[in-house]
Amino acid sequence: MELNIEQLKDENEYLRHRLEEADLLFGKLMLAMRAAIIEAEHGEGVTAGMDWIFNTLAGPGEFAPDSETDAQAYFNRECEIIDKRFSELMDYFMARHQRLREKSASQHGYMPRG
Repeated sequence: MELNIEQLKDENEYLRHRLEEADLLFGKLMLAMRAAIIEAEHGEGVTAGMDWIFNTLAGPGEFAPDSETDAQAYFNRECEIIDKRFSELMDYFMARHQRLREKSASQHGYMPRG
């Protein structure tokens, strides 16, 4: 039992760090896009603004495949995959929240509304 608890603690710490890593990456990408807009509107112009986005994607090798030539079609297709999974995650979070509310309510002798 003790080993199992230590394994769970280690897994919990690992997952927390991975989540923080994703949050930092997301934050960095948002920051680069904001800087690109500032550059485009108040700096050297749109081309220089695009350099911010280009350099942000070039570093980790995150360019779209060379075969992609229609930006909107590419975005729509990829976004559909992301939105589907995002929706599944939101369903999970909502169901978990409801379970926790019901559990708490039953422990306190009342049932939540809605």
